[in-house]
Amino acid sequence: MKNVYLLAVLFICSLCLAQPDGLKYTLTAGRPEIKKASGEQWLQVWVTLTNTTKDTLKYYTMTCSWQNFYCIDNPDVKIEDVPCDKNIFTLITLPPGKSNTVLLKLYPADNSHKQLSFKIGMNLVFYRKLLSSNEISN
Repeated sequence: MKNVYLLAVLFICSLCLAQPDGLKYTLTAGRPEIKKASGEQWLQVWVTLTNTTKDTLKYYTMTCSWQNFYCIDNPDVKIEDVPCDKNIFTLITLPPGKSNTVLLKLYPADNSHKQLSFKIGMNLVFYRKLLSSNEISN
């Protein structure tokens, strides 16, 4: 029963992500799922970034540590860290009206079964064309 209550609270919190008027992009979180394996328990949450503008969105992520672009406002919840030996920037291109969805794996800090509430955010690193020395004029 505790797990059902936890899921309900987390789902409501994901729907309550307040966004100001005129926001160009939306970040939505799906229904959290509790997963268990080898004595560990975690939450899986599908998170979708949608380009709601009429322009193409270009932003950077990383090949391995893409999770670092997401944030949780509760210190009792941690996003999974994935070890990696070749981590490079990757450019994501989202045409108007299109989305990019990822699966976040979240862990309670103390692996307890207490009720948790949190918000999920994303730090967008926008693509900017770098000018060559030939394109720079005084």
